[in-house]
Amino acid sequence: MDSPREPDSGNVIPFPSCERMQASDPVTVMYMLGDSMEPTIKSHDAVLIDRSVNRLIGEGVYAFHYRGMRGDTPAIGRLSPIIGSGGRRVFVTFDNKVYSGGEASVDDLEIVGMVIGFGRRL
Repeated sequence: MDSPREPDSGNVIPFPSCERMQASDPVTVMYMLGDSMEPTIKSHDAVLIDRSVNRLIGEGVYAFHYRGMRGDTPAIGRLSPIIGSGGRRVFVTFDNKVYSGGEASVDDLEIVGMVIGFGRRL
């Protein structure tokens, strides 16, 4: 697979691609596709994912697969544990209010990692 490219040019984004990272590396770079996390994270931003966090450890922005989701690319959204659920249910929300969030069981989520930062080309 080719390295990710800038949307409007042929220049390679100067971040290592996920394909070049070693499986043992805890931090991976993903590229945001879509506008679900705008205005915070914009489409084509490089997102740093800490893959050592593969379970919900508290409120935060996570990369995750949701049971029934199509495709290999994880979603990026905010996960918040629901108080009183014993850690079994979460609210899933997105910064772009066009997208509705909702409640989900942690059993329906496969957490890929926690978002620890992002970069954007100026």
